[in-house]
Amino acid sequence: MTMFGKKSFLTASLICLALQVIGVIISIVFAMPAQVAFGDQLLSPADATSATVAKAFLTNGTALAPPLMLMIIFALLLVAATRSGKWGTLGTFLLSLLGLLFTLATLGEYANPERFTLVSGNVYVALLLVNQASIAAVTILGALTLITQIRKGVRSRSL
Repeated sequence: MTMFGKKSFLTASLICLALQVIGVIISIVFAMPAQVAFGDQLLSPADATSATVAKAFLTNGTALAPPLMLMIIFALLLVAATRSGKWGTLGTFLLSLLGLLFTLATLGEYANPERFTLVSGNVYVALLLVNQASIAAVTILGALTLITQIRKGVRSRSL
């Protein structure tokens, strides 16, 4: 068993999901809309209220969490990744890929960290860094898990 096995990947993924949920709660309580969104019009921090951020979370996400549908997909892929065989490998691969996409999308949230009135820029950046570290851990540990699974498959076929 390698130091970074599937258990480490699954633990990191579960922590990441928990941090996303916490990010939603913080963003709604402190009225922190997303800076980056695809498609819809962004909610101005000046016009943001807890209710409008909660509504925007459904489609755009928040400053600290992806949209609801992506969180659901993340959770489903996490369940798939716990399986053995092809479904587990597919879940691990897709969860790692989603982690990479989350990492890239989160980069845009660093723009103008002083835009929120209820949270200081330093606190916001610290929250983003914790979030981004958990997402990066999912991506990296997922890739290491996949490499380990591929090596095991190659070794078992050569025996």
